[in-house]
Amino acid sequence: MIRVVAHNIISPLGKNSIENYNAVKQGVSSLKRYEGKYNIPEPFCASLFEEESDFQELAISSIDDATKSLDFSGKQILLVISTVKGNIDDEDYASRLRNNLADKWQTEVKVIVVSNACTSGVCAQIVAARALEVQSESNSFDYAIVVGIEVMNKFIVSGFQSLKAVSDEACRPFDIERIGMNPGEAVATMVLQNVADAKPKDWIYQAGEMANDGYHISSPSPVAKGASRVLTSVLEKINKQDIVLVNAHGTATLYNDEMEAKAISQAGLADIPVNSYKGYVGHTMGAAGVLETIITMLSIDDGVILATKGYDEQGTSLKLNISNDNRNLVDTEKKTCFIKMISGFGGINAAIAYSHKPVNRTVVIDECQKIKTVDIDKANCPSLKEVYKARIGDYPKFYKMDVLSQLGFVASELLLKEETEDDDCAIVLFGQSGSKVVDELYRATIHADNYFPSPSLFVYTLPNIVCGEIALRHNFHGETLYIQMPEKDEELMMHIVKGSMLFGKMCHSIVGWINAESETEYECKLNIYKQ
Repeated sequence: MIRVVAHNIISPLGKNSIENYNAVKQGVSSLKRYEGKYNIPEPFCASLFEEESDFQELAISSIDDATKSLDFSGKQILLVISTVKGNIDDEDYASRLRNNLADKWQTEVKVIVVSNACTSGVCAQIVAARALEVQSESNSFDYAIVVGIEVMNKFIVSGFQSLKAVSDEACRPFDIERIGMNPGEAVATMVLQNVADAKPKDWIYQAGEMANDGYHISSPSPVAKGASRVLTSVLEKINKQDIVLVNAHGTATLYNDEMEAKAISQAGLADIPVNSYKGYVGHTMGAAGVLETIITMLSIDDGVILATKGYDEQGTSLKLNISNDNRNLVDTEKKTCFIKMISGFGGINAAIAYSHKPVNRTVVIDECQKIKTVDIDKANCPSLKEVYKARIGDYPKFYKMDVLSQLGFVASELLLKEETEDDDCAIVLFGQSGSKVVDELYRATIHADNYFPSPSLFVYTLPNIVCGEIALRHNFHGETLYIQMPEKDEELMMHIVKGSMLFGKMCHSIVGWINAESETEYECKLNIYKQ
């Protein structure tokens, strides 16, 4: 079973998990209105550190605090970084962080970056738990360290402003007067371990699910397709009677909150208490799923359901059990299970459940059959557009995509041609460069004197959009996951893929390496596997 060994949160509310929890419990918010910040002409409300934070130092501080009582000598460690945009001024941040920790602990550390839009923190926990449960000769991890981190800057804030998603007032999750989200910066670390036995108060990973809407790359499904799916799948693995809380994403945007209310209701959870923490620390993006999981664990151990700050009057079409006051839990010795749900651009949704109950899970490894492979690079495919015209030609949106999405789109079309398409098909892609090509294109649209950053370009700066485009084209609703790696490690890739295929319930999976260094330098090798 997978237990939470230790954790830490560093945010504008505090320097450790307890400080952050106590601040939230007392109703303290770190949201402030900023004018002229980052030389952005439009005001916005956000949760920011008083002094500019260094991405690397912030991550190390959180990891050091979470691991201070642990001895990793001779252990094999998987470091899972969860972030939406990482450190966009340092392409080597993941390898530098890995090397720093490996030197400090004098042991082997492998690193991946889960960049799955705003679901990254929950997806990272799922990937980490699966990696611990799947053991192999080449990768048998003793611990997985999940680090969710986001540091705000002009790039990120302007991007969400370009989408008209940012409020210049404190956000109001699920409220009838909600008008938008507030960006937040934070780092949160969880240490996970696979153990045979657990202590009574240990938090144990129960289930984790991911699913795609297959609807739109930047808007949630109006019928909550993916969110309902992940909640229903999680409920198949836990007892509803044990659930004390659903911690929602609750961004305070019109469509996200409405979609979540529908998903919670459709899953039969409308009577369960629901809350959101965005009114305290804002939307911390890559850190959100980790930070909010830790806060929820501490609140349940304290016998409290924390208030949804900013909420006053229900503003969704389906009613939820939500309150702007702290509420005492009852019967906490018997009921400790909670669900953390989240959603993000690219159509991705995720949910995870923890409880104090032990889990005896038997892992049955089935053989996975490789059905077909498509290999594309600049040498054998000098023009993606020419291939599109000659071999595909019926999806004009192709011309709006960035090069990474075009590359994945063309490769997946060739891969799936004449193959049976499965509604549950998963997409798990790995790469080194992420969305760096379109990052620079978007950055060039941010002008202080003519402030109209490109919303369409910003969406494509999220590298998981390539997965969303493939899912949308084929109406796939399985897992979609994008992972960055400092260097190509095929053994680690297959270890992660095996976890996805074993626990994700998909019969088919599109798996591969996709990388675009520039508009003219790219490579993509995709495989389709059958379980």
